Amino acid sequence: MIQDNREATFVRLTTVDIASLTSAMNKLPAWNHTGSGGGIIYISDTSAGTAINCTLNGNTVSTVKRGIRLKNGATLPSGGMTVVAENPVYIQGDYNTGGVPPSDSGTYTSPTVNGYTRTNAAVVGDAINVLSGAWSDANSDKAISQRVATSTTVNAALVTGQVPSGSGFYSGGGENFVRFLEDWQKNSNTFTYYGSMVELFNSLQGTGKWQANASTYKAPGLHWYYDTNFQSGSPPGTLQIAAYLQQQRWYQVY
Repeated sequence: MIQDNREATFVRLTTVDIASLTSAMNKLPAWNHTGSGGGIIYISDTSAGTAINCTLNGNTVSTVKRGIRLKNGATLPSGGMTVVAENPVYIQGDYNTGGVPPSDSGTYTSPTVNGYTRTNAAVVGDAINVLSGAWSDANSDKAISQRVATSTTVNAALVTGQVPSGSGFYSGGGENFVRFLEDWQKNSNTFTYYGSMVELFNSLQGTGKWQANASTYKAPGLHWYYDTNFQSGSPPGTLQIAAYLQQQRWYQVY
């Protein structure tokens, strides 16, 4: 469990160890992104909205919030991988980089380690949060001075929702499409991103409003790039948009 300061409450996380998953998937000859469901991981905590007791730093608290954490995701299965969750997703540490890439040290045009070819990957969730490699669950309920990030790189398409502007609140705009919970500025840390960002809906679970509040996070230096690999291939699965014509049983897929 962690405290999510944007949500202003505690969140019980289900952690997916991507390294273990990758090791298992690479042993399966059928693991690829062709055919029905190949290369796609669906995961959901269906208890969201139900109050349960969890413990953080020896304190027992009640929460109705749930989240899915992707951890140890530097190396993905060779056929690519798409992770889909109805809950908010927390990506912790470098993702699809092969290790600690040069981009974390300022060479932003090199988002993978030498010898690793990033796979076509996507993460789909109610909200997308990025936690740096320095993230500590135990510090999540402490002051921002104890939640200091390290530079982090993510290589994946991201499909998620937002909390729309209204009632005196701003959505955060495109620059806050990805949500943060750490101090990225103390050591001039950066978030490097290669992929494609798609916002399709209003978040239903990650509904905490964006606020320019330094106690929640301090923004990283942002280095975002469209992943040109998507011009010749795509993450596993096919994203389809359907338009429904009211009062008629007709739809068109784009």
